Amino acid sequence: MRFFLTMMILSVSVGCSSKDGPDLAAATGQVIRDGQPLAGAVVEFYPDKGRRSAAITDEDGYFEMLYTPKEPGVIPGGHTVRFQVPGKSIPPEKLSKMSEYDRQQAIQRYSSPVTIKYEERVEVDPKGSEFTFDLTGKS
Repeated sequence: MRFFLTMMILSVSVGCSSKDGPDLAAATGQVIRDGQPLAGAVVEFYPDKGRRSAAITDEDGYFEMLYTPKEPGVIPGGHTVRFQVPGKSIPPEKLSKMSEYDRQQAIQRYSSPVTIKYEERVEVDPKGSEFTFDLTGKS
């Protein structure tokens, strides 16, 4: 019985320590637009083969790509990078002067993220890569 329990514990611990999935490389960087960091932008890396990685930029426009919600990184090699930028915000003082209908229309129109039609090809080194993306003039 002791042998059976020991073998079960070993098989469970070996199964937990093995990593499923591809080898990943770190991919970090910053997104800027009109000379300013772009906060709240969604950055997506689509590899030539395999699943995508994604990140959201922080208040300084910086990002760290995630393969899964708990696993940082991207598949090394060639990627197409796509961006979704946060919608424009309307100052509260302007919203307060609008009718309810106009207010709802403005919020819906300007607060939705916009997928910009801009793609960039990058190469991610197996040892990790850092990027700066300038979205000025991209729409």
